[in-house]
Amino acid sequence: MNQLRHFTLAVLALLALASCRKDKPEPTRYPYESGIFVTNEGPFQNGTGTITWYHPDSASAKHNIYQEANGGEPLGNIVQSLTFGDSLGYVVVNNANKVVVVRANTFERLGLIEGVALPRYLVVDGTTGYLSQWGPDGVSGSVAVIDLGTRTVDATIATGSGAEHMLLDGGQLYVANAGGFGLDSTVAVIDLNTRQVSSHLEVGPNPNSLVKDRNGNLWVLCGGDWASGASGRLVQLANGTVVQQFELPTGSGHLVIDGAGSTLYFINGFGGPVWRHAIDAPGLASDPFIEGAFYSLGFDAGREWLLTADAGDFTNAGTVRIYDTTGKLVDEFEAGIIPGNFAVRQ
Repeated sequence: MNQLRHFTLAVLALLALASCRKDKPEPTRYPYESGIFVTNEGPFQNGTGTITWYHPDSASAKHNIYQEANGGEPLGNIVQSLTFGDSLGYVVVNNANKVVVVRANTFERLGLIEGVALPRYLVVDGTTGYLSQWGPDGVSGSVAVIDLGTRTVDATIATGSGAEHMLLDGGQLYVANAGGFGLDSTVAVIDLNTRQVSSHLEVGPNPNSLVKDRNGNLWVLCGGDWASGASGRLVQLANGTVVQQFELPTGSGHLVIDGAGSTLYFINGFGGPVWRHAIDAPGLASDPFIEGAFYSLGFDAGREWLLTADAGDFTNAGTVRIYDTTGKLVDEFEAGIIPGNFAVRQ
């Protein structure tokens, strides 16, 4: 009788344990923990920009993820760029003069950074953000130093006309002065300890993007100047000095580099094809790497994918095409209106 009682208690204990295990909740999976994010500028001077998310594992795209997470609230015009820092995302909205702070995994809105003028790109360094901006007149370029904890501007550092893409390198911040509504030809070098511009590097008309290669050299792409007819150029600097440069069509831009720091990609001319350049090559290739009419570029270093965007007619949905480093098409998907920049979470 006692043996039967013990056996019954053992069975009940096992059933209870199994029940507990069955009822244990699965770990929470958030929709945007990883993937490729496309910032769509939206219609020029009206309407709102959007964000498209692409999931590489399922090869599927989802549109308007910010609006969906926030009851249809518009982001504003123009959605310029997106940067991630720890558990947060920062959506830079150019014409609306704001940065929208979101929870990175869900894109729920947490707050705003205001008091900025025609903001362009954000670089995150711990609890500090560096935001390039064109200024209220479109030429008074500067970098706003932002306390990301309080979401306030601590300081503003004048850099040159049309502060655009930036590169953080140790205690220095390199800022491409793309001219904005005017003209510039320099990269400003900011000493982050003093928060002052320590020098200006002369590179060519309207530099718009820059990268650092595996050898520690800086590459800058200059878009040229339509008004004067000045051509664009790709410039290599070593220790702040120009060591070589290659002439490009006016309007060239969107310089990116692969994960190894050995191969450059850029758009050759405004709305032109993609060109590729090995950093050790003595000259530019004579033919494009990828034919087409492209508006922007990005690079997914984790997957070694080149991300390209075609804005189409600039009033309807654009198209994103993903290529591997051999130039083979991996996938393509529809984005929003004027897909202008990319952000990647691994």
